[in-house]
Amino acid sequence: METPKQEVQEILNSLPEDATLDEIQYRIYVRQAIDRGLQDIEQGANLDSGSSRAADGKVDQVIIWTESATADLESIVEYIYRDSEFYAAAIARELVSAASSLATLASRGRTVPEYQTVQIRELIVRR
Repeated sequence: METPKQEVQEILNSLPEDATLDEIQYRIYVRQAIDRGLQDIEQGANLDSGSSRAADGKVDQVIIWTESATADLESIVEYIYRDSEFYAAAIARELVSAASSLATLASRGRTVPEYQTVQIRELIVRR
């Protein structure tokens, strides 16, 4: 098991030399969010999952919303809500829609380099 310092060093080593502090902080945040989600899955803390049947009869991928993912979504919406109820609702719809699209487009987005698996995807909705 890696120490937090080793994990951060691994992230730093994967970034280009001219990476900004914002990029470094973002990569650390992504790593923490994924780790929380994986812990939720291991502990059975899945709030919502579902699959749908495509028009050709095939079952789509299952999307699992962990407690930490749901908490992150709520925090984002609450933060935006302070300034605009309209934009908070809009970003909530956009984020849920983007996550739901992974059921039929599972390879959408990019793999997260630190995890070396195609099963963990990073889908950037806005920047």
